[in-house]
Amino acid sequence: MGPLICRCLCSIMNRLKRYLAIALSLFFGGYLIADGWKELRNSWRLSREGQTTAGKVFDHSIFQWKDSKTYYLSVEFQARNGSVLRKKLEVSSGLYNKAVHSGTVTVHYVPSDPGICLAGDTVSIRFGWLLGGIGIFLAGVYLIWFFHFAAKKVGELCVAEHEFATVDARQFKQLDLAFYQQSQLLLETHGYRFLADREDLTFRRSSGLRIPLRVMVSGDGVTAAGIYHVRQRWYWRCLGLKDLKGLDLESKFSNGEWIITSNAQAAGALDQPLGVDAIHLSTDTCFETLLESHGKRVESFLKRHPGVGPLRMETLDDVHRMQAELLKVKAEHRRQTGLTKIELQRISETGPSEELDILHEGIAAGHDKKTGKAA
Repeated sequence: MGPLICRCLCSIMNRLKRYLAIALSLFFGGYLIADGWKELRNSWRLSREGQTTAGKVFDHSIFQWKDSKTYYLSVEFQARNGSVLRKKLEVSSGLYNKAVHSGTVTVHYVPSDPGICLAGDTVSIRFGWLLGGIGIFLAGVYLIWFFHFAAKKVGELCVAEHEFATVDARQFKQLDLAFYQQSQLLLETHGYRFLADREDLTFRRSSGLRIPLRVMVSGDGVTAAGIYHVRQRWYWRCLGLKDLKGLDLESKFSNGEWIITSNAQAAGALDQPLGVDAIHLSTDTCFETLLESHGKRVESFLKRHPGVGPLRMETLDDVHRMQAELLKVKAEHRRQTGLTKIELQRISETGPSEELDILHEGIAAGHDKKTGKAA
């Protein structure tokens, strides 16, 4: 029971940290936005309406936090209406040293509201706190979106049945149609036959992307091939996410196992179900290499499993049944595992960290909620 209790306590702590990170980002971000807006408005009024006077420095102090120092002057000055005010004002280090040495400093104030004032030779428009607050607040909003988005994407991997439709790839003008044609010709030189262009309607509804999959089958019927061009949305491309011109090669065997070879490199970050032997080479791997690698892997598998034969595919329905079964196996695996910490590390290309633990707990909580698992 001890290890189980420890795991539960760690899970609770990580979830509390997740909620706390969101709450603090929203709270402090909102506070800094309000304070920063006030600072911006006051500095704007000082630049337009401000008057200057000589202030007497009667005290000074330095607040230090680690390697950062903040300088303050306590100043007494008389406004135009005759009132005398005493204020503690933040200043630069240079002005601080100069004012402490001379005992006086120039003060800018708003005549109608002398409490709005600052010390210094000039008035600058201050918007640093406002920008900082907006950044922190947006970080909190991003965390909320991230946990929802990531859990949604993991949930999509748990969908066991996908709806497909036959399409005409020539209607997809936003994609590289020449790539489809050239890739088909290449595979045909290796004995593959064209079957149809298919679109995953389930994926389309969840992602908004329209991606025709050109389905082909090898001459011996052992391997199904899928050619596709993933064109990312413009905002993802602006963030550096590249398009993918992919080729997936899939073979199933009589013992219920699969061999998969692909250049969808990012998919390699995810673990595969038992019985699915998949390798994901780099996105720039030439298709000749993919075809050769897959052929050798199939040959090696058959040598290592005497008495096991490949599932033969002749028609589009044959390929569809094989892929539908593979989707079910992958979906059930993902329903059981969710997104593991190791997979999250591979995706983020970082090592173990407390931040990743918090992210994982957030994603796992969303996944458990969607799949009906107990938290």
